[in-house]
Amino acid sequence: MEENIRMTFPGGILDQYQMDLLSMELCSLFLPMSFVQGEDLTVYVKAEEYRFPDVLCENRASEVLLRMESLLREMIMAERRYFEIGTYRVSMDVFMIRRKDNTGHLLYIPHEYPGKRELYKDLCDIFLAFLDYVPEKDRGYLEQACDYFRGGRSGIGIIRHRIERLAYEANACGC
Repeated sequence: MEENIRMTFPGGILDQYQMDLLSMELCSLFLPMSFVQGEDLTVYVKAEEYRFPDVLCENRASEVLLRMESLLREMIMAERRYFEIGTYRVSMDVFMIRRKDNTGHLLYIPHEYPGKRELYKDLCDIFLAFLDYVPEKDRGYLEQACDYFRGGRSGIGIIRHRIERLAYEANACGC
């Protein structure tokens, strides 16, 4: 079980407003962080109420789809706090689940994606990582969600809406 995470970044990698927003928990996409500035920037994350998804038990496809839809919704909301999509890492190694409500959150790691395709590939990889936790007969729903990213033509908002509809369809089928 993860209790605390400590990371060190080169000084100046985060703007002051980003540190303020992350430490005051004003951006619900990211885990709450504390900062100690020196020559380098040391970041502490109290992660005891979160867990990495590799400890998940079997899930219904609709639950995974709704969790990912909420992650995309939070990514869109984070843009209102000046955390532009494509300027932070989105992958399984920074993706965590909050224990109390089973929602997905990210550990904030600055990362500049060169384009939409690379970001979409990482988002698709998160879906594919959940395949092992979904019954085999229901995996087509997650594959279809990945196809939305693989197409690469739609924006995050449209993909989020499609995944939400797919989740409701999966839930209606009992998946």
